[in-house]
Amino acid sequence: MWRLLLVAPLARSASLCDKLAGAPGLSEICAAPAEACVAAFGGRPRASCDDVCGAAGLACHGAFDDLNDDGRCPAGEPVGCGRALFSKVCQCGVPGAAAAAIPAAAAKPAWSPTDCELLSREILAPADAATGALAVHRLRFAFPANGSWPAAPAHVKARAPDAPGQRMRVRAYSARVCDDGASFNVTVKIYPGGPPATRGTSAFMGALPLGGALDVPQVRSLRWARPLAELGNVGIIAFGVGVAEAVEAVEDVLAASAAVVCLFAAYRDASQILYRDRFRALLAAHPGRLRIRYYLSRAAADAEDVCVDGEETVPRRLDARRLRSEIGSWDPASSRFLVIGTGSMEGAAWSWLGILGFEGRRLFEGHSGWRNFRAPPAPALPAAPRRAAAPARPRRVAATGSI
Repeated sequence: MWRLLLVAPLARSASLCDKLAGAPGLSEICAAPAEACVAAFGGRPRASCDDVCGAAGLACHGAFDDLNDDGRCPAGEPVGCGRALFSKVCQCGVPGAAAAAIPAAAAKPAWSPTDCELLSREILAPADAATGALAVHRLRFAFPANGSWPAAPAHVKARAPDAPGQRMRVRAYSARVCDDGASFNVTVKIYPGGPPATRGTSAFMGALPLGGALDVPQVRSLRWARPLAELGNVGIIAFGVGVAEAVEAVEDVLAASAAVVCLFAAYRDASQILYRDRFRALLAAHPGRLRIRYYLSRAAADAEDVCVDGEETVPRRLDARRLRSEIGSWDPASSRFLVIGTGSMEGAAWSWLGILGFEGRRLFEGHSGWRNFRAPPAPALPAAPRRAAAPARPRRVAATGSI
C-alpha cells in the first residue's frame, strides 16, 4: 500500500509539508513544531536532499540515512549533508532558519511502495530445542500496490528494517504466486539471532505480526533451458527448506511434458519433510512419471516411515553413489537438473552430477535479473533550468580551386 502520511502540529508546518507532497517516491512526511518537515522515501531518490527541498522552495537542514527502528521521524542532529545523493530522509525547513530537532511522530508510519502485507502464517515445522531443529514457516503476503509478478517460478528479495550494526538486511527467497493471483507465499527457515551480530532477516519475518509489512524491493523470474515438451528426464535435488522451490518446478514439468521426474530431497529426519501431501497428490495424478526419494542423514536405523507408491525414505546421506543407482542410465542429452540449497550444498551436488556425466545440464539456464516491483507513478521533481545555449558560430567555408 502506498500512501502519504501527514502529521501537522502547526498550521504553518503543514503548509511547508504540503510543498513536499509531490516529491517522487515519498512514503512519509513528519512535521515538526519549528517550521520544519522530514520527508522519508520508500527507496533512495535519485536526487540530493538539496534538490528535494529546493524543488519545494525550502532549504535542506539535514540528510539522514534512514528512519528510526520504530519507523518514526528521526530525532537529534542530522548526519551527512544536503548535497549527498541517495539519502532516504531529508529534513527541509525555512531558508535561513536554524535546523530544528525533529521529535518522534506519534502516528503510524506510512508504507513504502514495495511493502507487502502479511496475510497468513503456517508453521510447517516447529522448532525443537532438544534436537536443534529450526522452525519453518510458510508466509503469505499480498502484492504491493500495482505490483507485478513474473510468469515463471520466481525469487524475491526480502528486506528487514535497518538496525544498529546491520544495514541492508536483505535475503533472497523462493516465492510462489497463490491461486488468488494477488498474493504470494515464501517458505522460510527461522534462524535465531539478529543485529548487531547477524542480519536476522528470517527472525524478523518469523516475528512479523499478521497485518505487518515486509519490504520486498525486487523480484526475478527464471528461464527454462529448453521447451518443457522436449524434456526426457528431470532430476531435482533439494536440501531442506529448498524443497519449497521444487514444488512448482515439478508441477510445471509434469503438466507440460511427458518427462520422468525424480526428486531427491535431503533432510535430517522424517519429521522435517515438507510439502509431502502436495507431492503425494502429484504421485497419484501422474503414476509412473514421478519418483521421490527422501534421504535422512540422522534418522534412526529402525525408524518406521509409511510410504506410498513412488516414494521411499533412505536413512543415509545423499551422495554420488546413490544418485548413480537412480539416474545412472539417463541420457545426458535429454536430461536436465535443478539443485536447490546453500552454496556449498549446490556445489557438492553439481560435482556429483558432473561425475555422472551431467555437468551443466541445468533445468533453468538463468534468470531475468532482479527488477523492482512496479510502484505507483509519482510526479517528477521540477527539472533544473538549463543554461541558454550560446549562438552558433558561423562556419567558415573552405576555399576551393587549384594551385
